[in-house]
Amino acid sequence: MSSLNDLSYYLFSVEDMAGGYFGDNKIARKFINDNFSEIGEILKQIKSEFGINYKREILLDIFSNTDYLMVAIMIETANYLIAHCDIAHNYLSDEELIFTDKIISRMIEEIKTF
Repeated sequence: MSSLNDLSYYLFSVEDMAGGYFGDNKIARKFINDNFSEIGEILKQIKSEFGINYKREILLDIFSNTDYLMVAIMIETANYLIAHCDIAHNYLSDEELIFTDKIISRMIEEIKTF
């Protein structure tokens, strides 16, 4: 991992390479339907951050590969949480990303307060 900004991609690299989060488009569609208001906010964030081609791809994935869309949603959610986590920024530098049990526990506790 080259920087703190890459952490969320690293956390979901297996799902990204596998092409899905749940392993089933039907389960992914149900999850998105059940959590649409929150996911809508995440999709707005994705839409504002990426170029037009990526936006089109993401929007197409809602219908054709919903499970892979879940990977993008999870990565963006992790990006948001990490960006707002003081522990991550205070204890981890871009040069040396070493996660001790103590740092991970503190990050989890901080994220629970969001």
